[in-house]
Amino acid sequence: MHVTPEAILSLLATLFVAAIFALMVNELVALAQGRAPLADRIRAWIQQYPRAAIALAVVIGMVLGHLVWP
Repeated sequence: MHVTPEAILSLLATLFVAAIFALMVNELVALAQGRAPLADRIRAWIQQYPRAAIALAVVIGMVLGHLVWP
């Protein structure tokens, strides 16, 4: 089996879309049950650990730049 960069990028895009869909379902269920949605917990984590959030954003940007840049 030969794995190409295009196949890896396609797999990552599919996983990203699946994760976004799962997050939307989680938000919908949390709001329907009256619980705090995941976005509120993520926002609280970012406010509590801003340096870690910046580092995570930089790493994600580096990975995307490495995979997408020609």
